Amino acid sequence: MFAVIFGTIVLNLLFKLKPIKKIKTVFLSILPVAVLFVLWDILAAYRGHWSFNMEHMLGLVIINQPLEEVVFFFAVPFYYITIWELAKKFCGG
Repeated sequence: MFAVIFGTIVLNLLFKLKPIKKIKTVFLSILPVAVLFVLWDILAAYRGHWSFNMEHMLGLVIINQPLEEVVFFFAVPFYYITIWELAKKFCGG
């Protein structure tokens, strides 16, 4: 997860992409979907549909979700927005 977050920030800064310039807008666009998926994840874990091996996690938990799981729903969409912006920049979009 660190590589995704760090790499995304570096790409945004290196290529001066729009997402890092409009971080508030990007965050607000990701927030509703991320919240929905985090709630779904909480419910699924609570019902026993899946679980997390805490030996491989940092140990920080939000409700019943490891911090890494919550961050995933924000970091990965930001990464894909960055890739989209890179494609637009270099492929004439």
